Amino acid sequence: LIQGCHDMYHQSPLGLGPEALVPNHNDNPPSGDKRYLLRPEYVESLFIMYRLSGNQEFQDLGWEVYQSLERYCKTDLGYTGINDVYNADDSERIDHMPSYFIAETLKYLLLLFAPDDYLSLDLFVFTTEAHPMRRELKKEKLKKFKYIQTELSSSKYEVQAPFPSLLAAILAVAGVFIGLIVVLLKKAVSSFVFVKKAAK
Repeated sequence: LIQGCHDMYHQSPLGLGPEALVPNHNDNPPSGDKRYLLRPEYVESLFIMYRLSGNQEFQDLGWEVYQSLERYCKTDLGYTGINDVYNADDSERIDHMPSYFIAETLKYLLLLFAPDDYLSLDLFVFTTEAHPMRRELKKEKLKKFKYIQTELSSSKYEVQAPFPSLLAAILAVAGVFIGLIVVLLKKAVSSFVFVKKAAK
């Protein structure tokens, strides 16, 4: 699969893969959807394969993609897709930068060249939108906290939040306390009104 994706990117004069191809060796250029839409799947696969194998070849392939992005997709305000990756003479741009490009494509390129222990795959899993989530390992159980939010921008990966049950207990006690205060205030007001009427 990686080799197939690499071939699609490598055979394009821009070094960027098309959206979809119709397998036909007689077509030159190939037929299909020739747009490049800044998708992350190829660089995501390169990142996973590099982390699993340690083979620098996957980093080299990712670097080729990054160079093509910088050369053909970068603008003063962001990045754009390409309408036809096989037309090197007139690579018309698509005026659209999907949110997944920053959330996934650029993030996986960052991780591909980051130190191997940066968001280790032994400790983190990634959602379909490339959000890293800490794994709760049997040998490393989290004693005090259950839900963990991760941040790529910080060297400390954990932002810890208390158990929901603890929060619920605190809210319940606060609710009871507020209820008692309301009841006591009502009784005090009623007594004051009764005494005032009796005095008249």
